[in-house]
Amino acid sequence: MLDVLDQDRKPVEGESSRVFASFSTRPSLLNRRLFGPLGELGGAAATALLVIGAVFLLIEFASLMTGIVLTRTITTAVDDLYRATQHVQAGDLSFRVRVPHRDQLAALGDSFNSMMQSVSTLIEEQRQRQRLENELSIAHEVQQQLFPHTLPELPGIELEAVCRPARVVSGDYYDFIRITPTHLAIALADISGKGISAALLMASLQAALRSDVLRYREGQPGYNPSPLNTAEIVSHLNRHLYRNTSDERYATLFFGVYDTQTRRLNYTNAGHPPPIHISGSRVARLETGGMVVGLFNDVPFAQGTIEINPGGVLIPIVTD
Repeated sequence: MLDVLDQDRKPVEGESSRVFASFSTRPSLLNRRLFGPLGELGGAAATALLVIGAVFLLIEFASLMTGIVLTRTITTAVDDLYRATQHVQAGDLSFRVRVPHRDQLAALGDSFNSMMQSVSTLIEEQRQRQRLENELSIAHEVQQQLFPHTLPELPGIELEAVCRPARVVSGDYYDFIRITPTHLAIALADISGKGISAALLMASLQAALRSDVLRYREGQPGYNPSPLNTAEIVSHLNRHLYRNTSDERYATLFFGVYDTQTRRLNYTNAGHPPPIHISGSRVARLETGGMVVGLFNDVPFAQGTIEINPGGVLIPIVTD
């Protein structure tokens, strides 16, 4: 603001005047005025000032370009991560973030890709686990069909049985096969190992045992239950398992035939935990038989016989 005095007018209090002023000059005059006191060094000072100005101009331009590049890099990385989250939200777990550089933002992209790979792996493992659980559930249902649905009813004998597998499927096996109105076959086995492989071997053992025992069933050609020898049945079963299973597979087996008329139980224990016979104050273990079935081709098996008096209890046991 400039104070103006107009000689032709009287000053009025509170009134302001505006003046538009301009001037022109030459750079040489300005330089002479600024650097004249330096004498001969004035030209060098002017040149140095121009150089310094040019340097600062280059620095400013470089800073501008660096800022643009950094801003573009950051916004591009953030945009890639945003698009990746959109793909994940849509269910596309195969999408991966591009990592063109090696910096902290690139490390973030690598971390995101690694996370999505882990998520994809976990989902695939979950699907496989679900598929395996479904197959195990089907195998469990199939195995349950191999156990007797109803227990045979014979005069003078009461039967109870229960099987609680340690897993969904197992190699535990029990069976009651009614041969005649007075003859009942009892089988109890435990397959080596656990899981589906043991369950498959259990099914093979059940099929072989039933096909062999039912030859003596009433109504079959040449029916005669009297020559049924438990040691012979177990020997047949041993050869079947030996020829149709691997070397390390075997089974413990207790097989007996009870006659309700004579109250006698003929049995063969092939390496199975001995069942317990309780009669009054007497307790006996049924150990007669031989070694486990399925390990060797030709091994001898013996048949034992006990008499079960009225009130007697026979307790076969399987423990894992």
